[in-house]
Amino acid sequence: MSKLSVVVSLFILSSFSSLYAQANTPETMVFSPPYLKQGLPTGTMAYLRLPNPWGLIAAPNQNTFKDALQASATVTATSKIRYNMQTRIFDKLPANTQPLLRLLNSHLVSPIEAALIPADDPRVKLPYLALGFTTDIRDMKTFGELLVQLTASAKEIGLVSPITEKGMAVLVMANIPIYVKFFPETGRCLAMGGMMLDIVTFTRLMKTFEEQKTRIVLPEAEVDSGGQGLFLWLDAQRLMPLVTADMLPEERAEMALTGLNKLS
Repeated sequence: MSKLSVVVSLFILSSFSSLYAQANTPETMVFSPPYLKQGLPTGTMAYLRLPNPWGLIAAPNQNTFKDALQASATVTATSKIRYNMQTRIFDKLPANTQPLLRLLNSHLVSPIEAALIPADDPRVKLPYLALGFTTDIRDMKTFGELLVQLTASAKEIGLVSPITEKGMAVLVMANIPIYVKFFPETGRCLAMGGMMLDIVTFTRLMKTFEEQKTRIVLPEAEVDSGGQGLFLWLDAQRLMPLVTADMLPEERAEMALTGLNKLS
């Protein structure tokens, strides 16, 4: 299969802040590696990882900066900056931004991963979008309350079914169903949305990610061994028909001349 792989590694030594809650304390900044990429199903069209700035600092690669970034003095100073940013800036922003800020700035302990996965139904031309991340939340009630607050503050997203005892919830956005699964034992969250996506398909794909069997090897190990940086991977052969679907014949011909579908 012809593939286009784009790898971008982002290393930031800057300071933001967060009111670190529950499992994490200012003295112990524990960050989790990305998990979605370990179970990408065959046929995945694209994978994107958005870094958590604190993960770049708290989970550094095996490089020259490792010892300095893991030093207790660095961790303590960084945590104080996080706390001050939260209390002096983020907490003073409009109320409708607070749930999202709390998730991203207080509870998120991993990068945010996204993947485009082909739909099972041949009638559906657009792929499903899967999102994965890890939080420091370890109980269903707390996550459920945060989910209610998030949907209440976002007019575009509605809560169809609140989180159940099994960690399942259903959202809707522009008439597109979004299924959410929360794992309290690990703090992981998996969300997936797409046209005509149903609970059966979501459950099957969820098990694929849970198995953590590498089906697609992403070429990043030598660039970002910690898995915390910005990363983009594309399967040009699978994406090209989607990109050119609404193009005129002459436009498709011009696109073919670029050779993008032949890159690997």
